[in-house]
Amino acid sequence: MQYSQFIRKTIMPLILITLAAAVLISCNSEEPITASVSGAPIGQTVTVNQRAYFAKDFGDRFRAKFGESEVWAKGMDGKTLVIKWIKVSRQFAAEFVASEEIVKTLREMGFKRLILTDGSRSNWDVDLKN
Repeated sequence: MQYSQFIRKTIMPLILITLAAAVLISCNSEEPITASVSGAPIGQTVTVNQRAYFAKDFGDRFRAKFGESEVWAKGMDGKTLVIKWIKVSRQFAAEFVASEEIVKTLREMGFKRLILTDGSRSNWDVDLKN
């Protein structure tokens, strides 16, 4: 009898937690999204303040087109651009970085990474190879 109580009170919750974690992990992208890049690194002379201002302006334009979202430059040098939008999906992320104009602009501003996230379960980390 004690063995069945042990299973019910100890093992079953662990199994449920493991299953929940597996579901959450499966929602994140395991396959990297690659940006189309040509040429050497650029944007190395852009300052942290310039990237922060660019992120604010980019965020305003992103919100005007897609609605409620947050955009900011992250990191000590502000070389990571984060876009938090509830409707982000793998397809959106792939199409977003497939735009050579966007990737070129981000590289010109000295960004090395782009993170697209819905703020909870889905995150895409794009290396801009800058």
